[in-house]
Amino acid sequence: MGTITFLLAALIVQAPPPPPSPDATQWERVGEDDIAAVWIDPARLSRQGDRANSVLRMDMKGELSDGLRVLISHGEIDCRARMRTVYRMEGYRRDGSLIAVREIPAARREPYQIGTGPLDNAVFDRVCGAR
Repeated sequence: MGTITFLLAALIVQAPPPPPSPDATQWERVGEDDIAAVWIDPARLSRQGDRANSVLRMDMKGELSDGLRVLISHGEIDCRARMRTVYRMEGYRRDGSLIAVREIPAARREPYQIGTGPLDNAVFDRVCGAR
């Protein structure tokens, strides 16, 4: 195998997981931590008053036991209270194949406090606007 072929093969192996959905989502990188890189879909970001809807993509740095590598989370942030409520989750393998979709019924949705770490702050600032 030639040097160029070897380098191309190495790049392909090290490339991040492909976008899991078949649509043309243009993910915008927000940041990363020790667990995952986080992306946002700017086309599906909307805000009304203190509430903002967003779709986040988390590319796990390693596979979980069930093969999960990419998690897509649809949710709403209460920007004033710094709380997020998730209403849909999708899990994908590294190759982009779907593992599961979970729609969370309104009666079972539980808001959670958004953390204050650097990645939490980056996501919050991107969705709700810089503090």
